[in-house]
Amino acid sequence: MKKPRMTKFGLAIAGACFASSVDAHSDEIVCGTTYVVEKADSLTNISEWAYGTSQHYEKIHQANIDVIGNDLGNLAIGMSLQIPCLEEEGDGSTAASADATAADTGEDSAPDLASADNLLTLEGFDAEKVVALLQTADIPQSEKATLSDAVIVAKDDPVVLRHVLDHISNRLGL
Repeated sequence: MKKPRMTKFGLAIAGACFASSVDAHSDEIVCGTTYVVEKADSLTNISEWAYGTSQHYEKIHQANIDVIGNDLGNLAIGMSLQIPCLEEEGDGSTAASADATAADTGEDSAPDLASADNLLTLEGFDAEKVVALLQTADIPQSEKATLSDAVIVAKDDPVVLRHVLDHISNRLGL
């Protein structure tokens, strides 16, 4: 039986899964401002710094689609990104600081570990739910960010995604 071929890109993503830490960001990012991309930044890290959760990476991407393009991993040092404020459901108000959370925005809560078995398969995979699951995991924040980034980048490559999901499943003890 022939083994699946890992591309250089796939190997880079798989390697990111095993990274031990991600440098913490020292600046507070506030919605409604512009953020300039620095070395090793990702949309999930920027979302974490701006909103207190990596779950809003797609909102940042959509607000900056003209700068970033369709590829979520297409960030370049020096790129200026608009950090959108999150509208809360029901009252039209916005989250005004880095303290906003998924609960504040009225989003569904993260899946629990008991329901993760199917979620961490190619058939049951949902990128947003896996990222939400990682945020509830009892692992270091830097590892949550690294694994979340790996999920986002690998979501369209089944070979790499399978490795990323297997790693997450093992790391969570499932």
